[in-house]
Amino acid sequence: MTIKLTDTERLILSNQYEILAAVSGADLAAQEHYDALADNLRQGHAYLYRGILQQVQPEFTADQTAWLVDVLAMYGALKQSHAELSGDRTDVVTYPLWPGFDTNSEMEWLSYSRALHAAHLYTDVLGENLKGAHGAMAPRYSRMLARWDEMGKSQSLDLQQYNEIMSTRSPSDD
Repeated sequence: MTIKLTDTERLILSNQYEILAAVSGADLAAQEHYDALADNLRQGHAYLYRGILQQVQPEFTADQTAWLVDVLAMYGALKQSHAELSGDRTDVVTYPLWPGFDTNSEMEWLSYSRALHAAHLYTDVLGENLKGAHGAMAPRYSRMLARWDEMGKSQSLDLQQYNEIMSTRSPSDD
């Protein structure tokens, strides 16, 4: 992703780096680094300041965000329904803890999940251990979500609905 800065944005960012240099205290290396960035931004030396812009990830679209929120809501419904259905029954498919996203191919989804957790959202689904999964999870979630959508996104699933969503996962998913 290439980010182009306007002259005004370069000036604002340059001023911010000057402030960072001023508050760096005794850290002379940091001071020099921030002063150099501020100068390069003011002078328009894009080649020398482009690296700081590489850290900015593209914004998630509304559709991507809605998909993730729906997946987490579905897992919340599965968790709640499992608690209501399980008891002494043996015909309830085991509730899987939130498996997360693959650390190799789905890092942006994992990062967003962690950000939601840090914002204290969906913590009941995400749990405390936000490790990455070993393998792509988005296809599994999409299959499960399609089935849950057909059920009207019910928050309280009966046994048949619960097992249907859980069985939507492919055998290789487990």
